[in-house]
Amino acid sequence: MINNLQEFIEARGLGEKDFSEVKKITKKFTCCSAWIDQDQQKISVGWEMGAYGLDTNTKELNYPFKIEDFWTVLDNIEKEVEQIWRDTHGCEDCDIVSKLHGGLHAINPDCKSCEGEGIIL
Repeated sequence: MINNLQEFIEARGLGEKDFSEVKKITKKFTCCSAWIDQDQQKISVGWEMGAYGLDTNTKELNYPFKIEDFWTVLDNIEKEVEQIWRDTHGCEDCDIVSKLHGGLHAINPDCKSCEGEGIIL
């Protein structure tokens, strides 16, 4: 069980020396550039795309927790961001209005224009 920040850093097993390195590595090596924060009681993780007002629900792990729980939370955030991507990155020909953002389109997997890949905003 992880009871504090130092134990968390060690349990990650990535050779980080302090929390600033944890933040950099978490952002750099997640597909969605997740953010991570901490205080005396917990580790918090999430993602946001401020320009469009899109984000995931912040996930918090209160001490004590298992490192496996952290990796599961991080994986779930990546899955949530992947769903947000599919719901907001369709081309105009996808012709599915996004439920998350009225000015965007959801990806239509059968779209002939983008071949179900969507677009980068």
